[in-house]
Amino acid sequence: MTLRPVRLGEAGIMLRAVSYRDHSGDQVEIELRKVRVNPKDAPTVAFDVPKDTRIIEHKAGR
Repeated sequence: MTLRPVRLGEAGIMLRAVSYRDHSGDQVEIELRKVRVNPKDAPTVAFDVPKDTRIIEHKAGR
């Protein structure tokens, strides 16, 4: 397993973004919005993917 750097973005004390390069060398950036500390209800996730985005699915190696 090769460890790669992970970049974290913050605003004040709240985590706002995570980015890294995947095994193919593609930059993956995840922006976090409406961050809550220790929420009582489980968060949900929704993605707004532009129509011209190419989505590649792959299984993580173990």
